[in-house]
Amino acid sequence: SATDYVVVSPRELGLPLTCEQPPFGGPVAGIHAGFEYLLHRHPDLEFIATLPVDAPDSPQILPRLFAAITADSSAGVALIRSQDGSLQNLCGIWRTSALKNSFDQLGSPRNQSVRRLLAQAGRIIEAEGTGEEQDYDTRQEADAYISSASENVRRAKLDH
Repeated sequence: SATDYVVVSPRELGLPLTCEQPPFGGPVAGIHAGFEYLLHRHPDLEFIATLPVDAPDSPQILPRLFAAITADSSAGVALIRSQDGSLQNLCGIWRTSALKNSFDQLGSPRNQSVRRLLAQAGRIIEAEGTGEEQDYDTRQEADAYISSASENVRRAKLDH
């Protein structure tokens, strides 16, 4: 809440918004569009976080990621290692200089893989996940998440 943010989407969402041009160029093109948007408004940013839209609780991991990257000045990016052991390539905090260098080395961001972007990042460090990085890829998973979140809100209201 204390930082500037942008959502990368071709659809109006009532939030600060940008989109790669043309739309649907893949996640690296989306990251690049967000990067350009933020740097245009804040040219002195030291860090930029990336979070996937299908992981709605992922903002909760930002303090853990920030602690990891600020503890290691040689790191270009800090990523979350989820509880299932997989590295979450889109749940990260980049040093702005490392992200800029990665884009410069990569060339066109359109239809590029996140792994290719990360290959240019320099040192990658990991922070242990908490489960809040979990993504919901199917309609069934999203519906279960919404149902669970609604129940948690209902319980919280009853507790107060």
